[in-house]
Amino acid sequence: NSRIRIARPQCTRQDLVKTSGDGDVVRGALDALERNHQRGHAIALARLLADAAPRDPGAVWRLARLLDDTGVAREETEGLLRRLLELVPDVAIVRVRLAWHVLAGAPAEALALVEPMLDQQSPDLFDAASAALSALGRTSEASRTLDRALQAAPNRAIGLARLASRHSQANRFARALDLVRLLDLDAVARDPALDDDDREFVEDAWLTA
Repeated sequence: NSRIRIARPQCTRQDLVKTSGDGDVVRGALDALERNHQRGHAIALARLLADAAPRDPGAVWRLARLLDDTGVAREETEGLLRRLLELVPDVAIVRVRLAWHVLAGAPAEALALVEPMLDQQSPDLFDAASAALSALGRTSEASRTLDRALQAAPNRAIGLARLASRHSQANRFARALDLVRLLDLDAVARDPALDDDDREFVEDAWLTA
């Protein structure tokens, strides 16, 4: 009683990219991998997609974001962000992420990346500009620019905690620490405008940094 075995076709990542048509299949696969915390597989698939479409901002951004969020392959990430800057020079998030990449070694370049877009009134742009100004020794301007980054928050403590939390999640712990040092936890504890959840959020950001 022999059994007939039917071979199942094996679909490689390369096959998926080739047959994806408009890219919806690949994007769906990437989404599924990220949801299941399979970051390594997601990066491998995103790299294939970016290699197959090097002038597609969406494909390049997906790989750049995944690499940047994991903190690996910094040189590759910076190269991808610079390519994106050429492809989509008016997209603020590309300029912000690239600014953080170059800030330590080239604060003037970081400032030049975000300054042209400050009229967008984006807290992320003001935050990056403030850090660059501080690195350049322009402390008064840095402080004023940080104040502009915090304007959208309910109050200063929440705004600082939000920014610090985001930097901690992005592994930019030095910036997170700089921000939480501006917090006065005693004042936070006494502030009647803050409820218990707000205080817990601020304290968590302070501890995490």
